[in-house]
Amino acid sequence: MKKLAIFDLDGTLFDTLDDITSAGNYALDIMGFPTYDKNSYKNFIGQGLKHTCAAALGKNTSEENIDRMIELYKKYYSENKVDDAKLFVGVLDVLDELKANGITLAVATNKSDTLAKTIVERIAGEAFFSYICGSNEEIYKPDPSVIMKILEATGLKKHEAVMIGDSEIDLLTAKNSGIQSVFCAWGYGERNCKTKADYYIEKPTELINIFEI
Repeated sequence: MKKLAIFDLDGTLFDTLDDITSAGNYALDIMGFPTYDKNSYKNFIGQGLKHTCAAALGKNTSEENIDRMIELYKKYYSENKVDDAKLFVGVLDVLDELKANGITLAVATNKSDTLAKTIVERIAGEAFFSYICGSNEEIYKPDPSVIMKILEATGLKKHEAVMIGDSEIDLLTAKNSGIQSVFCAWGYGERNCKTKADYYIEKPTELINIFEI
């Protein structure tokens, strides 16, 4: 029986695309570079903030510009927090049921640790998740370190855990960690990931069947 649900954040638990788009475009606008719509940002995110900024800068990518964009991006978030972020429909009820049935809940994200905790606690509260693990801006998923930290912190085994996410990065993180994966079709990722996951779900309530509760 699975005992640990490890969730990705962006595109899995929370719809944060509007906030990401606003922060990215705020930085690009100040720097005098073209901005993008949120559908473009779907292709930029998932591998950490540095990758997102490099992708958005395009031909203007340089270490100096990436560092400046990251600085401005973080400034926007510090001043606006998570104004537009929201839980996907149905997620809250599923978290409630999993928690009520003794499933340990955790978050593994490439967002910074501080920002991840801000978003989770502001929108979902502090009650659901036993462990929230963001990046340290040097090591990102699909590196398995984040999963190993969660397993160590919770005291649970690999066969008891499952990684739930909306991108190939999440599926690779699970594979590299030796745990099973769930692909969420409601997120930002491509549905061709279906064959690469141990489980494929169209809506949050289908998670209940995976945990056999």
